[in-house]
Amino acid sequence: MKNSDLSWRCPECSLPLEREGKDLRCANNHYYAYSLKYRGYNLLPSNMAEVVKGDALYHDSVKEQWIDLNQIDTPRNLHCHGQVLDFIENVLRGDSNVLELGGGVGFDLESLLKRQLPFSYYLFSEISDGLLVRASQRVADQRVFYCAIDATCLPLRDSQFDVVYMIAALHHLPDLDKSLTEMCRVVRDGGNIIFGIEPNKRMIALLNTLKVWASRLLPKKAGHSPADEEAEGFSISDFRAIAKNYGLQIVRIEPVWFLCGFVHYGLEFLYLTLRLKRRLQLPGTLERAILLADDFLLRIPGLEWFCWHYTVAYQKLPR
Repeated sequence: MKNSDLSWRCPECSLPLEREGKDLRCANNHYYAYSLKYRGYNLLPSNMAEVVKGDALYHDSVKEQWIDLNQIDTPRNLHCHGQVLDFIENVLRGDSNVLELGGGVGFDLESLLKRQLPFSYYLFSEISDGLLVRASQRVADQRVFYCAIDATCLPLRDSQFDVVYMIAALHHLPDLDKSLTEMCRVVRDGGNIIFGIEPNKRMIALLNTLKVWASRLLPKKAGHSPADEEAEGFSISDFRAIAKNYGLQIVRIEPVWFLCGFVHYGLEFLYLTLRLKRRLQLPGTLERAILLADDFLLRIPGLEWFCWHYTVAYQKLPR
């Protein structure tokens, strides 16, 4: 993908960014150099929220342990990440432009490319330079561009993308209204906005209650995500309100994990209390059996209110 395929605007003053070779500059002389480290730009605004700055530092510190820390390569996580990519696969065309926010080390980008899906270009973004470097090392595709971006201030011109998505990151955003407004601004009419694996407000409240009790047993963490500590999660009503308030239509709300959630957080509790060197994993066949049980249980009316996460797909309505 070429730099010229994207139209940028300054994260400081919102003026158009013009190209000077590979670099960018606005009329107010804000300048952004092309980074060879990850083949893109650092377009983070100077007035980022403190919680976002803290999250960026934390992500940099755990970039080498990202896969293990988030247990992404377990059957339970592969399954729910796959559900998000299934939806994206159904809406992509050869001329589609994709924006991924909070992409981590590029796990989902790599998985999407392995499916050999059609698209024009893909903008991969993170708030952490370290994660951007790791992601760019994992994936080398000319259609993919890497940038440091804050979701509350997207440095992009209007209506450029057909798909905007983030997985397990919406609850990290300190100003949800600004972020949703920005996402709706950069997605085209009829385009899709997808939030994958977002925590259920009810189960987060339960987990926080258990954390208070368990804090006497658990060792203090050497580091943590400030945004995770503040996250409250979402309810189905919250997702419906987002649709109403931002000119979106809900295409699908998918409950994620019931028994799997107890497995996931139970194993994490054992890992921390026993001070293990590696996280515990269930045999793959057992975990897949639990996933099948979840698929059945979450079809029972009312039980979706007590799943651990939700995946939600929206379509932007014409103005």
